Amino acid sequence: MSLEIALLVAINVDPQYTFDAISDVIQQSRSDALSVGSELLRRQEPDHAIRVAHIIGQHVKCEYNSARDWLYFVDRVVKDLVDAPATEHNVALLACLFEAVMQSGHRNNSVYSMVEALKGADAERESIVIELLQKNIAPTTMIVILGHSRTRLATTPLIKQLTSSDEQRQIAALVALERVRDVTAYPETAKLLSNQSELVARHAASTMFSLDRTRASSDFIGYFGRALPHLQAGLVRFLGRCYNVEAVPLLSDVLLTSADPKMRREAAKSVGSLRAANAVDPLILALSDQSFEVRGMAAWALGAIGDKSSLLALEALTSDSHPLVAWSASCSIRDLRGRTYRWLGIGRGRR
Repeated sequence: MSLEIALLVAINVDPQYTFDAISDVIQQSRSDALSVGSELLRRQEPDHAIRVAHIIGQHVKCEYNSARDWLYFVDRVVKDLVDAPATEHNVALLACLFEAVMQSGHRNNSVYSMVEALKGADAERESIVIELLQKNIAPTTMIVILGHSRTRLATTPLIKQLTSSDEQRQIAALVALERVRDVTAYPETAKLLSNQSELVARHAASTMFSLDRTRASSDFIGYFGRALPHLQAGLVRFLGRCYNVEAVPLLSDVLLTSADPKMRREAAKSVGSLRAANAVDPLILALSDQSFEVRGMAAWALGAIGDKSSLLALEALTSDSHPLVAWSASCSIRDLRGRTYRWLGIGRGRR
């Protein structure tokens, strides 16, 4: 049956002939079938259109050419429906298309195509697709797709996933919320900072930082004493990127008292990034740390802050037993004296 005859039959006769016609065309040419299906989805009543969509979805396989044609079909029809008036018929056709996507052999790519095309849609149609995602897609895949959509309407279903007992689902929801960037998700995200899972707590801190940096820095400072050891290092790192000078006393205390040399090193890096003048004295004390990494980072931080009162302490460090520490001290001295050198890609004048 030719494409022209199939369209004539499909549009003008009994619905059963429509289904037979689309099936016949599929057997001859998948590309023609998608063209027929596109016309039918526009012209048929919703009850008939959903049957057409099912027939198309069941016959499209995972071969390269059919996958290409199918994704083009999805993208084209969705964009047409997004641009069309939000009538009951068009909204129903959107649901029909989603049903077809669920039946296809490469549903995840198809759903991504739908969500991408929907970025310019009105709130009503966005909410319909999100509801369909929740009903028809595996939770973790649904979470990733919602994050990819970056629509504020995705926030509520993503927040619901934060209470899941599945750690991977919680992490996926946190990553998706970080992409959506809706600050209304901050309170629920902050609750996971105390999670016993190291990965969940770290992702929660990262999402909090992305959603509201100022609020996150205050919360990190307040929670630091109660945080598990595996999380404290991450909080120290984030505090150095929050540009909140209120974090300097805490970071200075970590620099001088932490038993973990990696924590002390991160604290030195963070106070250097903050350019905090009130951290100069703790950094000078850190120049005698047992760890060469801490001594080297403290030397860099003093150069980044730019306080010349640290010159004498840095000059003494140029004879350090470890060559990297001596080099770091020499570079900072040159910075303080008005010369800039590249060093490890960090610090003022060393980018």
